[in-house]
Amino acid sequence: MLEPDARPIVQVTPGTGGLNLRAAAGGTLIFTLTDASFLCVREPAESTLPKLGVAGQWLPVVTTGGTAGFVSAQFVQAVSMGPAPAPPVPPPPPLRPSISPEIIAQNTAIANTDVTLANGWRVLAGTPLRITEGGNWAGKIGDPNQTVRVQSYAFKDGAVRGSDLRAPANKDARPLIDDAVLPFGISAFTFGMHDGFDRNLFADSGRFGWALFTSLVGGDPLPNYLDWAANGYGVIGRLNNDYGGSGTIPTPDRYDEFAQRCANWVKAAQVQIGAGPEKHRRVWIIGNEMNNPREWPEEGRNPSKAIQPEQYADCFNRARRTIKLIDAKAIVVPGAIDPYNAAWGNPLDYWNRMLARIEDLDGIALHTYTHGPQPNLITSLGTFGDDPLRWQYFDFRCYTTFMDLVPHRYRDRPVYITETNATPHNGQPAWAAGRNGWVPEAYREIARWNAQPHAQQIQALILYRWIRGGGSDAQFAISEKQGVQDDFKDAIRGQDNRWRA
Repeated sequence: MLEPDARPIVQVTPGTGGLNLRAAAGGTLIFTLTDASFLCVREPAESTLPKLGVAGQWLPVVTTGGTAGFVSAQFVQAVSMGPAPAPPVPPPPPLRPSISPEIIAQNTAIANTDVTLANGWRVLAGTPLRITEGGNWAGKIGDPNQTVRVQSYAFKDGAVRGSDLRAPANKDARPLIDDAVLPFGISAFTFGMHDGFDRNLFADSGRFGWALFTSLVGGDPLPNYLDWAANGYGVIGRLNNDYGGSGTIPTPDRYDEFAQRCANWVKAAQVQIGAGPEKHRRVWIIGNEMNNPREWPEEGRNPSKAIQPEQYADCFNRARRTIKLIDAKAIVVPGAIDPYNAAWGNPLDYWNRMLARIEDLDGIALHTYTHGPQPNLITSLGTFGDDPLRWQYFDFRCYTTFMDLVPHRYRDRPVYITETNATPHNGQPAWAAGRNGWVPEAYREIARWNAQPHAQQIQALILYRWIRGGGSDAQFAISEKQGVQDDFKDAIRGQDNRWRA
């Protein structure tokens, strides 16, 4: 993510174990650069080259985060000596939305009040709705004596009074975001992977994406967030009290202590950045799937320890307030709920009650999956057959139901889908099909969503997961599945999956 520059580019020699950045040659330590970091040299190539690898020589440099200083030339190697420009990166192919350009450009109204569609599906005031009838529908908007047929962005149909709708204040002409204008730690591209992955997946694509790191705060080492952000990737940190055991968040008597642990973690991440933190952003997610018994204290064996939505909101509010004292610009996000799990009850009820008690938030996290590896399941509208999930899609488009019900005051916040995969189903393990087009189809679906007029933007779709976890989680390890990696690379190179600003 280095800015274009004719000056030499060098790298901390891999295997060095880090390199001190100093205020002057041999001077005061600013901070320690991570192994293999890239640096721009602040002097010409002709004076840089003789110093490389030589003990006692110093180079004036600037980091990818914009911090100027000096490093020992003995421990860096040349990457580019300029001023010859790097080979041009082929322009990304155009966005390929899977709904018609006519619908994208036209046929949209905004719910003027909370409205009920077919089968009791209720959308909130401020929700964009697609008009599904022809003729002079525009003349019906605002008229209480007229009926307009609509469809929500979660594909829920109905007929509403014209007075329940209003025309958008202006045409949605948001452009695709330019990666160069974003702070370190935020990516313009929706591609992403759970865990630190092999960056060769993005090699020669001219694009970047997201990495999500899940951590037990206070019990795990701090991930190298800075290295990922400085190399162009968006960074999401998920902060957990525990994995099972004592719960993804603790019992209520320990909420303040957990909030302070989260803030201490964020402070340590700020120390990683060193100078120039205003150029960096971090996304912090508090907990995970709070409606799923495996994330409760005692892993659901004691129902009295279930994490109630109001309890989670209380814990989140405390954590967010405490983190903001450390980093006012931190993007603090509630944990994603399990979109299918009904052990607590209707997950939609959990979602609504949780959001009602949250004081404020900086983004929204969701999870979505398919039952099996077939690409057509990405766009399937098949639903569950029994209560309390009759309303919910059985596969990937389950994310749309929650998007329909984001309160109006949060509709300008970014959305991060932090887990997705082809889950085990009918005897098939996770990611059973390998390279079959599932991954490109998933990213096309998110591009379709983002292209809709006035749609709240999904900034990341994170594949679960790169590393090999323990027990049954091992089947998800994409690091061991070359076919899935190739499918991911096909998506990166075949789609311009940027969100709109």
